[in-house]
Amino acid sequence: QAEDTLDIAKDTAKLIRAFITVHKFATAHILFDEMRKLSADLQQAKPAELVVGNVTRRVLQFIREEYQHERSEAASTMGNGAVSASGACSPEPTLGQGGGRPMMRDYSLGTLLDIMPTRSGRRSPLDRVPTSPTSPQSPPGGGGEGMSTKKRKPQQWRRVKGVIEGITEMLTDLENIPFQVAEHGINHIHAKEVILVLGESRTTLQLLEMAKGKCPDLHVVVVEGSPRYEGHSMANQLAGAKIQTTIVTDAAVFAMMARVSQVFISCRYLLANGGIIAPSGAHTIALAAHRHGVPFVVLVGLYKLAPVFPHDPTVNLNDFRCPFDIADFNLAAEAKGSGDGDSDGCSVSVVNPSFDYVPPELISLLVTDQGGVTPSYVYRLLKETYAPEDTLLSESVYGFMTS
Repeated sequence: QAEDTLDIAKDTAKLIRAFITVHKFATAHILFDEMRKLSADLQQAKPAELVVGNVTRRVLQFIREEYQHERSEAASTMGNGAVSASGACSPEPTLGQGGGRPMMRDYSLGTLLDIMPTRSGRRSPLDRVPTSPTSPQSPPGGGGEGMSTKKRKPQQWRRVKGVIEGITEMLTDLENIPFQVAEHGINHIHAKEVILVLGESRTTLQLLEMAKGKCPDLHVVVVEGSPRYEGHSMANQLAGAKIQTTIVTDAAVFAMMARVSQVFISCRYLLANGGIIAPSGAHTIALAAHRHGVPFVVLVGLYKLAPVFPHDPTVNLNDFRCPFDIADFNLAAEAKGSGDGDSDGCSVSVVNPSFDYVPPELISLLVTDQGGVTPSYVYRLLKETYAPEDTLLSESVYGFMTS
């Protein structure tokens, strides 16, 4: 039932770690298959939470890395001739360094689209890992051992421990991400600045509290964020930290922008094209900042980086809440009853989206836990964070699984 993306990411990682710890997996192939099935179940529970797929992609990359280490150990033990004869090296070049990336040319936004698997049911390169007893990850003991593992007999792929350690390390990194983002963001705040923020965010709050020590005369303008009004809670916390705070309505953003030095926004997700999914009202603020020439800075941990595009019809990027927050049901009933001669009355349709999409051309800087980058650099972050084979993990997660 968590709503914060950081809490969802940590809960997902803990669940996956428990799943891998409790169950037995004889080979990397079996573990990889089971991880994809688990990710589909998790994503169905929260279709709009892309962070579930992001955490799964990181775990799949851990599996690839451990498998590659195992192959390297087998190659050094058996010798180049024996390894080549058994076919351990030649059939799977895609499981090489960097999470198994089959790339012979530079990684760019164009090649990102080129390397994506088609929706014709092509399986991931790790799915082609041989499960026979001759494969490096199979335990010794004959041809029947691989089948007995599927019946949950006490056998375990010996590199599972490395995968679990990787997940534990990822959880530690997630705990420190708000502080790391704030630590990089404070370098962009200077004395006597007026900072505009939207709604409530733990990362933004930590950044402003750290900036208070550097710039005692800091002034923060908080947009209340109708209809949830999370800005009121944010303003109270800033005032408690003795930061000069002014709260304004969403409609006053354009009028206030002329007095603002910078805008700091914490987003929900960072997309592959450099755009962001942010709380409702962020697009209006970005347009006002662009019109007045005010820097629009986005605070985002890389666990929010999703290798999907805003025009992908298979991905749910928004969540629509109950319209009662912005329109009383009694008003709708009165409007329906006031129809003159029309038995059906008046039809009222109220849309209450939770998020806005902000295109990359309106974003000045992305402050991540690894430093500040521009939206045009996001394709490099994708290369460093995920394996390209997992870019279309949504094929299995969003209903494109083949029988």
